[in-house]
Amino acid sequence: MYNGFLYGLVYLFNEAIPLFFGAPNGHPFNTGEQGLAFLGMAIGPLIAFCFYPLQERYYLRRVAENGGKGVPEARMWMARGGAILIPISLFWFGWTSYRSVHWVVPIIASSFFGAGIYIVILSILNYVVDSYQTYSASALAGVILARNVVGAGFPLFATQMYEKLDYEWASCLLGFISILLVPIPFIFFYRGRSIRLRSPWAREHFEQNEDSPH
Repeated sequence: MYNGFLYGLVYLFNEAIPLFFGAPNGHPFNTGEQGLAFLGMAIGPLIAFCFYPLQERYYLRRVAENGGKGVPEARMWMARGGAILIPISLFWFGWTSYRSVHWVVPIIASSFFGAGIYIVILSILNYVVDSYQTYSASALAGVILARNVVGAGFPLFATQMYEKLDYEWASCLLGFISILLVPIPFIFFYRGRSIRLRSPWAREHFEQNEDSPH
């Protein structure tokens, strides 16, 4: 569900950015300029991609320390920082939406949002694949189902939410929900081993070597 919520936020941003950067209440951007405002969300994941090799290096070190056996929990190492970036960027984006604030400030916030989303979602997918291996296709199907259901629902109320709560408080609402979900990557990083033991499908691959066929 966390993965679904994150995808829902992405689709919600597709509705929010034209509101934040369009008349009558947002920055006075025309249609073309509104499209360029999405660049922040594109640049953020690109920057996160450049740093993601640090995550892979950490994972490989943990695997080596574990005698060559996979350590899915290590996939969540960088996700902890990404989970923290998401609410920070939502508050930042919402409270810099005033016309009196230069338009580049919320766009920078959206780049941090995009980076956090990219890191967490990629970490979740890698964790699921490493945990379930043979059954990873079925496990990913469940993740994708939740993603699509939530992602389809968020845009339906995005415009109404921002109009009723105002841009600042609507973003705060999402930020507070994101804060409640911040512990999830930490829980899986520190307690993921015991969580996997509760699943018969994940437990089947518990002692499998990293180079074993998935």
